[in-house]
Amino acid sequence: NRRLAGDLQMQVEMTYVQGDMGGGLVFNAPSSATKNGAQMVSFAGKGAYVQWGHFDDKGVFQYQGGIPVTSVADGKPHTLAVRTSGAAYSVSLDGRELARDIPLSGANAGFAGLLASTSEVIFDNFKIESAGQR
Repeated sequence: NRRLAGDLQMQVEMTYVQGDMGGGLVFNAPSSATKNGAQMVSFAGKGAYVQWGHFDDKGVFQYQGGIPVTSVADGKPHTLAVRTSGAAYSVSLDGRELARDIPLSGANAGFAGLLASTSEVIFDNFKIESAGQR
């Protein structure tokens, strides 16, 4: 329930339980009451794909990109991380950078949280730090 601003590092350990592995991170949401306008990085394809994009003003996901990964549907925790910097962000999985310089759809500020869709996921060790504190 706190608006965040500036360059941040967000990460969470996620363990796939069942479903399509639609779990991930939501950030830069203009409101804590809706996903409209928020950025999202999440797993898809039963944990074998990481996708990123944003939700438009009607809450419809707008895909910006993604990358196939070794499936995380193995019952072990995997760390998904996002780092914002200026008008862009990067995505990493288990410490390996998957993409960088992805443009933010709005300001580098807003609310952050976790997302689960069409899946059952265990989240653990969620943390948000100022990128300058690392």
